[in-house]
Amino acid sequence: TPFAIQYNILSNKWGAIHSLWTDRCTVLVRSKQTDPVTHITGFTQQVLCEDEPCKVSVQTLAAAGTGSTAALAQSIKLFVSNTCSIPPGSQILVTRGNQTTAYVRSGVPGVFTYHQEVMLEPAERWA
Repeated sequence: TPFAIQYNILSNKWGAIHSLWTDRCTVLVRSKQTDPVTHITGFTQQVLCEDEPCKVSVQTLAAAGTGSTAALAQSIKLFVSNTCSIPPGSQILVTRGNQTTAYVRSGVPGVFTYHQEVMLEPAERWA
């Protein structure tokens, strides 16, 4: 049927894109939780998405600087499935090989048919 053919084409494109992603990511969010006894509100860490296939792209950009040297800036972009909605302020742990790096989400993700692109910043501290 035409629907089955179209589904196979879409499925093959999805698989082709995701087969290039060799990194894995876990998305963590903080949520408020009130202790029923003390009534103190604190934050707990919850896993939103775990072990998701992804790819991190790091690009170094030369920015205009003062004097004879140019300042350098880094642009870090996460390519991940659009099935996981990553809210602002999330912590994203990306594992490449045996190394895990922590990032925070910044900006609105670009959502496409087969994936989303999320701009990241290194997580110096997770506020």
